[in-house]
Amino acid sequence: MQRPKTSKAAADHTQIINNATIFISTGTGTTAPLICAAVYYILSYPAIHSTLRDEIRNAATNVSELTMDLLNNMTYLKAVMTEAIRLYPPVAGTLPRLVPKGGVDICGQFIPEGTVVGVHHFATYRSARNFKYPEEFRPERWLEGADGSGEFEGDCREALQPFSVGPRKCIAYE
Repeated sequence: MQRPKTSKAAADHTQIINNATIFISTGTGTTAPLICAAVYYILSYPAIHSTLRDEIRNAATNVSELTMDLLNNMTYLKAVMTEAIRLYPPVAGTLPRLVPKGGVDICGQFIPEGTVVGVHHFATYRSARNFKYPEEFRPERWLEGADGSGEFEGDCREALQPFSVGPRKCIAYE
């Protein structure tokens, strides 16, 4: 039996529906855990709650002034959300990659081509090799020079890649 021909418009419409389904499911599946973790930590630490509340209230006199651009420029809010992602990464497990032709050295060990590799987020983000006080909620670690002491200058910030890297990185995460 011969397959029916599909028009380009029908194929484009199907692709749009499929992409929208992916965006909605991945967006909601990652946003809800992040918000839950952030709210938990904000309410668990009165000093963090106070600092965040002050940043928001000083930026706008009423709710209607809280635009996405304004919120995106709030440094402490960003630090709180980044720290919440670090402690409770919304992607469970690893984001697997295939070792390219010829193999690669990873941490001094040769890995042959075709091997599936990945880095577990939870272990990476709570490792003392990457972060000082890895089990503690410390938004100030994401504020460059804000604490004046350089206490977190040894943190490996680039280890935080909750939504992958390279061409497969989430388009919504900077």
